[in-house]
Amino acid sequence: MLQHVFMRNNGPEYDSIDAINSGRQVIEEYEPDPNATGNVNIAAPAESSASANFWWSTFNLWNDILSANVVTFPSFVLQLGVLLTAPTLILYGFMTLFTLDSLYLLSGKHRKSSYVELCQYSLGRPGYLVACVCIFLFNWGSLTSNLLIIGTNVPSLLHRITPHPTVFFSKEYVLMFTCLFFLPLSFFKSITSYTINSVLSVLSVWIVTFVVLTRCIIDFGFNHHPLPKRFWSPIGTAPLSALGGISFLYVCHDLSFSVFEDYKGVTRRRWSRVVVTTLGLTVTCWTLAGVSGFMLFGSSLTGNVLDSFSTHDTIAVVARAALSLNIMASVPYYVFMPRLSGYAVITLVFGKISKSAYHLMATTFIVVSSFLVAMFVDNLMAFSDLVGVAAISLGFILPTLMFLRLEPGVWWGPKKLTHWAILIIGVLSALGVVGSAVAARFGYTV
Repeated sequence: MLQHVFMRNNGPEYDSIDAINSGRQVIEEYEPDPNATGNVNIAAPAESSASANFWWSTFNLWNDILSANVVTFPSFVLQLGVLLTAPTLILYGFMTLFTLDSLYLLSGKHRKSSYVELCQYSLGRPGYLVACVCIFLFNWGSLTSNLLIIGTNVPSLLHRITPHPTVFFSKEYVLMFTCLFFLPLSFFKSITSYTINSVLSVLSVWIVTFVVLTRCIIDFGFNHHPLPKRFWSPIGTAPLSALGGISFLYVCHDLSFSVFEDYKGVTRRRWSRVVVTTLGLTVTCWTLAGVSGFMLFGSSLTGNVLDSFSTHDTIAVVARAALSLNIMASVPYYVFMPRLSGYAVITLVFGKISKSAYHLMATTFIVVSSFLVAMFVDNLMAFSDLVGVAAISLGFILPTLMFLRLEPGVWWGPKKLTHWAILIIGVLSALGVVGSAVAARFGYTV
């Protein structure tokens, strides 16, 4: 499904980017369809081969939001405190619902079938470049975050298998073997053969949630485990840092185009039902895993909640195994989008290049750079927070700017006030994440 962000109908990997950069897909001016609001089909063109129903569309969008990074959510609850977690989830959930609805409307009105194409149409070359860079950072960050999880999960599994560990059980060797094994798969130019990963991804996330929730019920229901300190209140400036990580988890905007274009008989009302159902299921999963993990481990959480379980905890071993298999199968997925967005930026700035040479060098660079960062970075939560700045831009800043630019009327008109509010929250969130990271670097947290 990822390839539809830049392409439709499974064309050659880089051809549609060449078309966008050369202007073949953006020079046409479309008059907005006056009937393109309300309960009408405005997204799918007449020749669309859309075949997905409501439940399959919901699953596709849900699979894009859910990820292995659910293991970081208990740490976000630790940063925010239980009292702030609920309103934060609701606020960012509403912002996600509103911006996804805006993208659906703009896509139909202006006949643009991808996120980057709509960015170039509405915000010009600067918007297109920013969108490509954010897509690169967001997906490259996802790959690196997952390698960080692999670097802690697999050694724990190996220690569980044998009581005689070797140097090959270390994080460094595990990451090296993972990248060497999956680097050849990352060179494939089509990812349609990896669709089974969608089911595996959702299943593994729910296994982790089930494990954490079950252990919480056992410890608090039967073993009378005490609540952690500062259960309700946030920790100093930590809530600002958590906003980046939460935004990172919510963002699915770049892939939403492929979901509503594949939804047979899609209308604005039906698309809204898909989004609301998806967000409801997602928030339920995050809340169960997040609050349960925080109740179990409190301030001892270090980013990946599974690291807090004993190496010999059988039920946690199952979760580690499921999550590790999912991540290892996802490496080719996460390489695909950074490679495409990098090609888009390079060819727009420097003109035509050798596709074969670029494909080889870009794939190698993406995998090796993620490997090196994962080798030397231990704080998964802090890394997710910083990559969250790109997520905030993709999910909340760029969509609102596109709506303000394309919708008729003055920028400060009444129908645009909600978009202004989301834009301001998005910008403040990004500044808060960066400010919190700088403060933490120089020891100014409270």
